Amino acid sequence: MGTDGKVEGFLRCMQKQIHSSGKRGFFSKRSVGPQVREKFTFEDMLCFQKDPIPTSLLKISSDMINRAIKLFQLILKYMGVDSSDRVAPMSLEERVEVIGKLYKQTLKRPELRDELFAQISKQTRNNPDKQCLIKAWELMHLCASSMPPSKDIGGYLSEYIHYVAHEVNTDSEVQVLALNTLNALKRSVKAGPRHTIPGREEIEAFLTGKKLTTIVFFLDETFEEITYDMAATVADAVEVFLLAFAVFLTVITATAGASTKDAPQVESSVAKRGDILIDINDRFPRDFL
Repeated sequence: MGTDGKVEGFLRCMQKQIHSSGKRGFFSKRSVGPQVREKFTFEDMLCFQKDPIPTSLLKISSDMINRAIKLFQLILKYMGVDSSDRVAPMSLEERVEVIGKLYKQTLKRPELRDELFAQISKQTRNNPDKQCLIKAWELMHLCASSMPPSKDIGGYLSEYIHYVAHEVNTDSEVQVLALNTLNALKRSVKAGPRHTIPGREEIEAFLTGKKLTTIVFFLDETFEEITYDMAATVADAVEVFLLAFAVFLTVITATAGASTKDAPQVESSVAKRGDILIDINDRFPRDFL
């Protein structure tokens, strides 16, 4: 379906709200002058606004539209803005709670994942408030670290993030976030969405820049503690092991012989290299941990 078809319903609802209300305009950036333009473009629709949206940005099933509207309300809350121009900073606890709600609504629903990415992308464009903009990019980074968009909007999203990350005039803080988002997006596209919803500990660690730790057990009954984040995959962990134990692994490979010939089957049945590392915990038998 083309772009025009996706936004047609949104534009109709938007124009209806504009003409039926006495407010300055639906989009905050359209507050100059007494007249309202009769036609709004796709570009208009994808720019920052501080007011709730009347319907979804993308064309989605009717039973998901109310969810999409609530997603945008959560985004506005996370960014700390409302239509009265007040800024309402959130505590870490509140931010974790909002992010958890966004994950819960979208992780298992591909069409809402696309809608969420479209909404956050919208809030990063022509955003006049730096702190508000940083919060939007922080949210984009969080989402990209746990789930990919579909191919329908993936091309647009990666191209846009790449542009912001490499544009010379981009604010330095925003540029760092955009670059981290781009890298996270590449990893999530390859690994796919998380199988489990990220927990509070993971989200809080992500927001505060802390690393989580877990214990990995080897077939020779040894174990090693490794650090990870919510986007870490089995392949990432394998690279760490290879770097840290190259000599040890060479010796084991040379001497283990037939006792290790089943190792590849064990790995493929338990964890694939592209799997998200923390998702593996839910797939292990309890007596194996």
